[in-house]
Amino acid sequence: MVTKARFLDTAGGAGVATRVVFISLRPHDKIRLMKTIRLRNAILASVLLVLAIGFSPIAIAAQVCSLKVKAPTKARTFAKTSNQSEWQEYQSLDAIPELSLASGMSAQFWQHKHGTPSVTIVEPGQDFKIATRYCFDEGGQLESVSFEIRTALGWGHREEGTVLGGVFNESSSEFFRLKDGKATPQPDFVGGVPRSLKPRLYLSVSELPFAGLLETSMASNRRLK
Repeated sequence: MVTKARFLDTAGGAGVATRVVFISLRPHDKIRLMKTIRLRNAILASVLLVLAIGFSPIAIAAQVCSLKVKAPTKARTFAKTSNQSEWQEYQSLDAIPELSLASGMSAQFWQHKHGTPSVTIVEPGQDFKIATRYCFDEGGQLESVSFEIRTALGWGHREEGTVLGGVFNESSSEFFRLKDGKATPQPDFVGGVPRSLKPRLYLSVSELPFAGLLETSMASNRRLK
């Protein structure tokens, strides 16, 4: 690889002799050396990128589907006021008429910058209120769920988890006090976690009860309340 080495002795500071080595390479050896350096730099950059993504708080937070994340102002608002009414789109939550207890539902739907849809559905009851957030992947398939029920008895129950193969896989579950949101032991009279304290699943965006309205843009929806 080395065609010629030339040595040059020079006088350094404090009388120290310094030898400078000049190495000449053949043209094809120079090209091969440059490719090797570029490959090593590319590998190093890839490793650093993986480490940055893997440990970035932003990347981790993006995977969380939580009711603590409020719907953006651009979210579309839908509601079904009772069992006898149909789903309709509204300008905002404030524009929704009073919902019938145990049969009315409201929803806010939006898409994130990277194209993944999310929806929060709220169901009021006589002595409770249920809120569920659904997070879908880019193909519109349900990916994760955050569920919360608040009762008139001063306690609530919440769960978060992922969905795989149409099955909800719980990652966290707890009872909590409404007054401060802190975890509390399961109330004695609950007797286990009943089915009513489990989230209802919509496995794809097309299964949402108002899915047909999503095809109508807000600009062209003449019946927008």
